[in-house]
Formats: sequence, structure tokens, C-alpha cells
Amino acid sequence: MKSSSFPQNLSRGEKFAFYALMGSAAVIVFGTLFGLLVQYLWNATLVGLLGVGEISFWQAIGVLVLAKLFFGFGNSGNRSGKSKGKSKGKSKGDDDFMQAQAFRDYWEREGKTAYEAYKASGDDNSEEFADENK
Repeated sequence: MKSSSFPQNLSRGEKFAFYALMGSAAVIVFGTLFGLLVQYLWNATLVGLLGVGEISFWQAIGVLVLAKLFFGFGNSGNRSGKSKGKSKGKSKGDDDFMQAQAFRDYWEREGKTAYEAYKASGDDNSEEFADENK
């Protein structure tokens, strides 16, 4: 049985209009709050501290816009590692652990004997390599 709660009983176009209206209202409310906050903090601290002039609400909004343009819109770092190339449920640490375990298994299976054979071959570089890595 289908639920008849408010947003679900609207058509697709009505839902879009509803969410667009609610999003616009949220932007206006939060923009107003942040603008008033910046205006208050500027006028309460910088006027007395640095002797600069007081700013109006619209100047505070301008400061917010300039700050966003200069410093970015949140976490705008390299997001390639967050969305690309990572398999679900595995982290980079898991991959490093698996590679380290695979190397240890390979070394136990083939590496020691291959290295001992290389040393025994009498190659001039094998002794230097062994001395450097002690």
C-alpha cells in the first residue's frame, strides 16, 4: 500500500518545484543568518581592534562572497581518491597490507633461495650489496 505523506503524493514536476522552493528559502535564511553573523563579528571585533569602519549587511554579504571566491567552497581538495579508483569496502591501508603480505609470502617461497644463489654465483657486486644492506 502506498504512503500518502506530503512529498510522496506529488507528481514529479510538483516535487521539483517544492524542493526548489524549499532550497531557495533555505539559501535565503542561511545567507541572511551568515550575513548578520559576519556583520556582527566585523563590527564587534575589527572596528575596535584595527580601527576600520563598520560595515552594513550587504557589505557583509559581499565579504562572504569574496571569501568564498578567494578561499573556495568547502572541501575542494583533490577528490579523485575519494570517488575514483577505490573499491567498495577496502581502504588504501588494506591494499598496502595485502601487498606487504604477498611480498612476505613470495620472499619465503622464492626470494631467499634466489638471493642465496645470487650470492653464491660469485658476482663481484653481490658481496658489496650484502655489505651495504647489513
